[in-house]
This record gives sequence, structure tokens and C-alpha cells, in this order.
Amino acid sequence: RDELNVKAIDLTESDSGRFASRTVKLDFSVLGKRLGPAMKVLAAAVKAGDYAIAADGNLSAAGALVAPGEYQVTLEPKPGFSVAQDHYTLIALDTRITDELRLEGWAREVVRHIQDLRKQAGYQVDDRIVVAYSVAGEPGTPGAPGADAGAGAAAAAAGGAAGGAGPRPCEIFTRHGDYIRAETLARELVEGGGGRSGAGEAAGEAAGVGAGVGAGVGAGEGASDRSDSFELEKGVSVWVGVRKA
Repeated sequence: RDELNVKAIDLTESDSGRFASRTVKLDFSVLGKRLGPAMKVLAAAVKAGDYAIAADGNLSAAGALVAPGEYQVTLEPKPGFSVAQDHYTLIALDTRITDELRLEGWAREVVRHIQDLRKQAGYQVDDRIVVAYSVAGEPGTPGAPGADAGAGAAAAAAGGAAGGAGPRPCEIFTRHGDYIRAETLARELVEGGGGRSGAGEAAGEAAGVGAGVGAGVGAGEGASDRSDSFELEKGVSVWVGVRKA
């Protein structure tokens, strides 16, 4: 699961129809010679879905037995799934992104940038740090940096109807703060704390990341050794800075 970044694996015997539509294509050039007139009856049964495929890959329909090399199975995944199959196993990947998965993905991206900053600053692997951060924008909301107003309004309306408008970017640090601290050896996560380093500010401006991210960050906590600005997705920008604890 860790290698594939998969939350859970459900090993179960289930009807593949839950995840995909299956189509069987018979090899008429081979089966026609072997079965003769019975080929039409076989084709009609397969088209109607009146067939079975055994564990060894043999297909049976209309009293005929069809070997694995005499037919092909194609799968059309249903919305929200990606699928792959051999004769014995079907793998279905649920590609729907929940609010929680979205936040976890954002947290991983934040950790990646902080780790890069640790390397740039030349910290030792066991050095403890303080992370300052600032978050700007909301995903798909009108007026957010880079957001499309029409799409944002539609998303907001859909979210309201469903009882929520999706995750708030600031929740990256409130709900996944323990994970970020553990992965980056951060003793503190300071919202809006720490000054911007010159290198980090220049990098952020060069990348064209949303204006205002990190702007107004006070220097009361001490300037950052390194900082970076980046987009998590359209309309959501983050600034992070690091210094030794």
C-alpha cells in the first residue's frame, strides 16, 4: 500500500459488474472453422451475456467451450473506477477523491517542499526546525488566485447542496500537523510566522505563485533560512519557510 500510495485494499470475490462493463469478442475466423453453423448460436449467447468464464480461462456458452486464445475480454470502467484484469483476477482502483484524501495529498506535497528546503539550507538529518507557513485561496472559489469564477460558483453551489464546500487549505496544518512535524522534524508549525528569505521570495515570484502568499509575514519569529512558494492546485497557494529550532 505504501509503495502505491493506496489507503486500503479490499480482497473480495465480487461481481466485476460493480466496477466495469465487460465485453467478450469472439475470434470468428478460428471459431467459425471449428464450430461451423453452431457459431451463430454461440455468438448470440455471448452477446446476450449468457456465458461463463472458468478459473482456467475457458469460456462456456450455448453448449460450446471456447479456449482463452479464441476470445478477448475488454473492460469499460464505470465512472469513478479504473480497472485491469487477467483471466483470474480483476483489480479495480477507486479514483474518487474525497475531502480527506485531498487534504492528505496536500499534506504530502507540503512535506516534500519542506524536505527540499531542509536540503537547500544544509541542515543535518537530525536537526530540529521551525516551519512557518501561510496559505492563500480556496479551491475553485470565486476570487481565489487563478480560479475561474464560473466554475467556482458551480462548485460552491454543489458543495452547499451536499452539506459542505470541500476541504479548506488551512486544514492541511491543523488536521495533518502531527504528520508534517514527524516527517520534517519540525518542533513548531507557525502560521504567518518567520520572515521570508531573499532566495525563497525570488523563487516564489519567478514561479508566478499567487500574490499575497507569505506577504505580510512578520519577522518577529526570526527570518527563515530558506522559503518557498508553490501551488497545490488551481486557486490554492502555500508559502513555507524553515529555520533551525
